[in-house]
Amino acid sequence: MVKIYTLSHPITNEVRYIGKTKFSLEKRLKYGHLRDLNKYNNKRVNWIKSLKSLGLEPKIELLEEVPKDQWINSEIYWISQFKAWGFRLVNMTDGGDGNNNQVFSKKTILLRSLKTKGQKRTDEQKKNISDSLIGKPKSESHKANVRKSIIELQGKSVLKYSLAGIFLEEYDSVRAACADTGADRGNLIKACKSSIKKVVKGFKWKYKN
Repeated sequence: MVKIYTLSHPITNEVRYIGKTKFSLEKRLKYGHLRDLNKYNNKRVNWIKSLKSLGLEPKIELLEEVPKDQWINSEIYWISQFKAWGFRLVNMTDGGDGNNNQVFSKKTILLRSLKTKGQKRTDEQKKNISDSLIGKPKSESHKANVRKSIIELQGKSVLKYSLAGIFLEEYDSVRAACADTGADRGNLIKACKSSIKKVVKGFKWKYKN
């Protein structure tokens, strides 16, 4: 069996990476991702380094376990799904090829984008992905974290105040507030949750409800 897993921010629970392993999740994190920091230079490594600089480590959680002949479809499906939900994944590929450490130039990325633009999965490909996921268990804690992250990204209204506490503006979501102010999404979410440090980009923030 192969495990499909997520790496997420330990505080905000935002999923940033989808991966696969035949080992335990603890072993994959400790002897894989955390040891890769001095070997490779890519978005995943840089993200983990940014957490380490704050004294944090990514949280690893199981999405599902699949037979060895089905992990490719499963990884491709979950990467595509989380991107559709709006998560800022640091995966360098669409999954299924194992090139997680490959670094592409801007020119290569552009050429790959132009080549695949407008392509759609065949009905057979869609059916294979669907069939491979039927009946696969997912932990309740992981499903709760995914739901929570989606709500924070898309469904919670955010209120902006001046430093003096005067209401200034309401946004439909964290994403909308970040787009308007240039704030970092993780910092804004922490400000909305915090009862002490609530200032980001010169404003105070909180969730509407």
